[in-house]
Amino acid sequence: MAQAVQSQAAQSNARKQLALRLKDIEQLISAHEAITQFKKASAAAQQSRDLSSITNIINKLITSPKQGRRGDVDAINRAAYVLLLAHFQGFIEDLYRETGTLVLTDKVQNIDTVLNTLGLGARNPYANTIEEIFNAIGIYDVMSNISWQKRTNTGMRQALTNALSTRNQIAHGKINDQSKSVNLKTVKNLLEFIRILSDNLDSEVRIKFHENYGKYPW
Repeated sequence: MAQAVQSQAAQSNARKQLALRLKDIEQLISAHEAITQFKKASAAAQQSRDLSSITNIINKLITSPKQGRRGDVDAINRAAYVLLLAHFQGFIEDLYRETGTLVLTDKVQNIDTVLNTLGLGARNPYANTIEEIFNAIGIYDVMSNISWQKRTNTGMRQALTNALSTRNQIAHGKINDQSKSVNLKTVKNLLEFIRILSDNLDSEVRIKFHENYGKYPW
């Protein structure tokens, strides 16, 4: 499937809420860049001996920082990475509940009880787990057709698995090669990956719901 492009009108409430939550990540990225710029400008100021260095200091402040790793922004990188995947997990749960409520209305006595029993719970949102919870409410194989330019379905699944593994390493306080690999570029790439994956999943659920019920859920 090509990269999903959805208008706001064709998005679930879950996807719209995710868009708002992802602004947290954008703020952390901005904080990272601001700290890096300030540190470089501060270093330039420390070295300046005359007014001719003012231009260099200003340039350090207004120029986007190049790729690099600094101890004072590593924590921001890791926090952004963990928070980003937490928001994705929240999106999966919200999308499942939004869809499940539509499926189960007038069919069961207590919708919340059923959804709580069949839902994600404390599990990580791996691709097969996402499919499992949607299969349970009759929306089958929602991850099977998802792919986009330079990202096969197998590649998407593996990338999600790798991201969740890294998130778990960071969340459990394990500072190893896997968690140390997280830098600003990693966070930006994951943000783009999550946006595209979420758009595609939202679209797949919408299409499959229509196939089952002859109408769109949103």
